[in-house]
Amino acid sequence: MEKEKDIAERLRTKMDNTALGRHHRVVQGDANEEVVRFCRQMDDFDRALVLLDPFATEVSWSTVQALADTRKCDVLILFPTMPIRRMLKRYDNPEDARFKDHFTRIYGDDSWRSLYQPRQQMSMFDDEPEYETERGAERLVSVYRDRLNQVFADSISQSLTNKNNSRLFEFIVAWGDPKGAGVGKRIASWIIQHEEPFRVYQGGRG
Repeated sequence: MEKEKDIAERLRTKMDNTALGRHHRVVQGDANEEVVRFCRQMDDFDRALVLLDPFATEVSWSTVQALADTRKCDVLILFPTMPIRRMLKRYDNPEDARFKDHFTRIYGDDSWRSLYQPRQQMSMFDDEPEYETERGAERLVSVYRDRLNQVFADSISQSLTNKNNSRLFEFIVAWGDPKGAGVGKRIASWIIQHEEPFRVYQGGRG
């Protein structure tokens, strides 16, 4: 699925020239809308493996929820750790957070507010925010994983870092069908532990 028409056309042409031939379909549109539509059209015996690979923070929780509700979709999510980290001010009040509506759309509820904790050392100035966020990305990923585990059978994840060990994305696998979650998790765990790309992200987004 690709929102931009010209990019979708180029992708369609490229796919037509691969071994897949006619066994594919490129959909031009907003993935948040198209994925939900796809879920509603699934038949009883349909199954799907879905990759959510946003450029930044475009994936809404409503899309993730729709996939989970089918109980027929296993989902690979490239969670944009770095973009979200940049939107979180070090010191802020959740009620005043500039991107609070954005965070609610990503997390699906107000759970993101737990990313802000009371400051350990208060400022001498009354107008300074009373809350702060952790410097690392562990907390914002764990809150999202907790949300996923509420609607999916199980999930596993691995950080993707650059050569400077900066955490860029979190690669998450979530299983919709409880019957296949156990085997799927064992396979995914082995791949994550043994494949270098899951430990050091070598590519670039664009």
